Amino acid sequence: MAVAITKESLPLATIQAAVFEFLRERHDVVVFEAQAVNAYVGEPRMTQDIDLMSIRALELVEELREYLSQRFYIAARVREVKEGQGYRLYQVQKSGNRHLIDVRQVEYLPLAQPIEQVLVMAPAELIANFAIAKLEYRLYKIVDLLSFDHSAPKTILLRRTKVFLLLL
Repeated sequence: MAVAITKESLPLATIQAAVFEFLRERHDVVVFEAQAVNAYVGEPRMTQDIDLMSIRALELVEELREYLSQRFYIAARVREVKEGQGYRLYQVQKSGNRHLIDVRQVEYLPLAQPIEQVLVMAPAELIANFAIAKLEYRLYKIVDLLSFDHSAPKTILLRRTKVFLLLL
């Protein structure tokens, strides 16, 4: 039904199912963010991309690119994000590139549990991760409001703001 409505030649849900099949029984990657939440709720939401954490992000995203390219005969490309902190895998299309997967490089994997043989971030970790992301977003807003030195890099201003707030 969704295929007829969206008229996609290769539905996103089909690609996502293949990605989860690829991730089965792997111990170097954890699913997090929206797809991880979907694993725990009764009625999952469709999300545009899959977010992963890996201790070997570059190798993993290249393996995924090759796997999806061969399986579906699609053009898939990888782009580095935030100076090697992560990688984005997208499908090249005439109508515009389709964002498929984000892989974040981490030193160690967070607490996770297997769901259908795929490691998914544990609920407590998901909540903590969400809270930290919200805090960082608010800190960026504070930095924007307090920043008189617009030439300084935002990361430096963010660090200054964090230190300032810790001293309160």
